[in-house]
Amino acid sequence: MQTKTDLLENTLQRIVYFLFIYSILLILLYLLGNYQYFLEQTQYTFLKLLEITSLFGVILGFYCLSYNAMFFIVIAIYKLPVKKNIHKIAINLLMIFLNIIIFIFLKMLVVWFSSY
Repeated sequence: MQTKTDLLENTLQRIVYFLFIYSILLILLYLLGNYQYFLEQTQYTFLKLLEITSLFGVILGFYCLSYNAMFFIVIAIYKLPVKKNIHKIAINLLMIFLNIIIFIFLKMLVVWFSSY
């Protein structure tokens, strides 16, 4: 049986996964739009949505990471048995890293487009 905090953590982790997959989908739609000559406003909307989803992914990812880190600190202090897996932290770090890469690339792309 899961506790409410485990349920919250799992829900937030799934939201981070969803936001990352949504960001990848928006990148693919943006690239498809370049090939299919979508309207400029539609492409701009894709970029703005991508910016929002990657930023939320980073923020929620850091929240989940801090929650897991605090959990492991409490385990270390009180010497409790570990029932959580380390792979959650590794996947969370990977999602944060990839969302930051997407966000930085997007900002560079926006600056590059605004120079024209």
